[in-house]
Amino acid sequence: MLDRRSAVRLGMTSRLQSPTIIIQSPECSTLPSVLDVTTSNVTFGTSVNVSCSQFGYRLVGAPTLTCNKSAQWEPTVPTCEYFSQNEKEIAFMGCYK
Repeated sequence: MLDRRSAVRLGMTSRLQSPTIIIQSPECSTLPSVLDVTTSNVTFGTSVNVSCSQFGYRLVGAPTLTCNKSAQWEPTVPTCEYFSQNEKEIAFMGCYK
C-alpha cells in the first residue's frame, strides 16, 4: 500500500477524481462515391438525400436515407444503374415535349 508521499512521487493525489464519460453517437458507414450526398454527417438520426453523381446513371432505390440507432442506413442504400442509349434518348426527348 502506498503512503501519501509515495503517491505524490508517482504523480497521484490523495483525492479521487471523477471519471470522464464520453458518449459518442453511432456512425453509419460512408456512402459509396458514386452517390452525391447532401451532408458528410453520418451520425445517428441524420437524414441525407442522395443522387447519382455520374451523367447517364439513374438512382435505383430511395433518394432519402436515415442513419438509425444501430448505425445502419435505412432504407437500404440505393445503387446507380446505367441508362441504355434508348432510355437516354427517350428521357431527353421527354424534356422537350
